[in-house]
Amino acid sequence: MAKRSDFETSIFINCPVDGNYIPLLRSIVFTVLACGLSPRSALQERDSAAVRLDKIKKLIAHCQLGIHDISLTTLDHGSALPRFNMPFELGLDMGAREYGTGHLKSKVILIFDSEQYRYQQFLSDIAGQDISAHHNDAWIMMNKIRDWLNSLRTPQTPPLSAPTVLYEKFQDFQRRLPAICTMTGLDERNLDFNDYLYFATEWIALDA
Repeated sequence: MAKRSDFETSIFINCPVDGNYIPLLRSIVFTVLACGLSPRSALQERDSAAVRLDKIKKLIAHCQLGIHDISLTTLDHGSALPRFNMPFELGLDMGAREYGTGHLKSKVILIFDSEQYRYQQFLSDIAGQDISAHHNDAWIMMNKIRDWLNSLRTPQTPPLSAPTVLYEKFQDFQRRLPAICTMTGLDERNLDFNDYLYFATEWIALDA
């Protein structure tokens, strides 16, 4: 069996980054890792000299798959305006597939919102797309991501672990994460994306 390229195994994650969303973000990262793929996010980039949009475009170009959560539409407390970063980055990813050439034509995207059909009130241009509702529930999120990834595997590839198995492993890891952080002097409540990615990667490797 031919080895899959980095492009084929990388998933661009575009989602809210506020504190309330952290449990869902961690469930996304864990599911992607447990399914043998590589989560990629602008949160990994720390080069202040690079323009943020350029970072995002580069990530999108290097990921065949994309998970986009457009559920954060509430008004910012400071500006009283909504944030449009997630729908904008979704548009970039869809544009790369539509207007790109070569391998970019093979891009596949999973779109989430908190409730079914809610997106039609603020992003009606994507009506007709298959939007998944996660209802702010990590179990539902993990289940739908696993099933999506499983549907993309080739017939020669074994099925991915069942959603219940993945969720039990995620819960076990989450219970042990505070102690893991304490051993390294880190605060689990304010854990950097790259640190969480490292701990989750190591945990999954040991559990394999």
